[in-house]
Amino acid sequence: MDQVNTIETISSRSTDVQEQKAAHFRTNRCFNIDGSWYFSTRLDKAPHGPYLTKDGAIQAIGDYIILMNSFVIK
Repeated sequence: MDQVNTIETISSRSTDVQEQKAAHFRTNRCFNIDGSWYFSTRLDKAPHGPYLTKDGAIQAIGDYIILMNSFVIK
């Protein structure tokens, strides 16, 4: 779970200037609509969810990142 929290809260873009890459904190990845939790990404901006809890949405962010990384050609 610690890995997911780190991924959720600190990010940088490849286009960021090196000095600005220290840490970019994301506090609004997860959000609540009518009692259900969702998360959004820079990639598609569409809400992903619903999840019963914020922790469920945070876990789904980690799963989403793993899925997206599986498409990266190495």
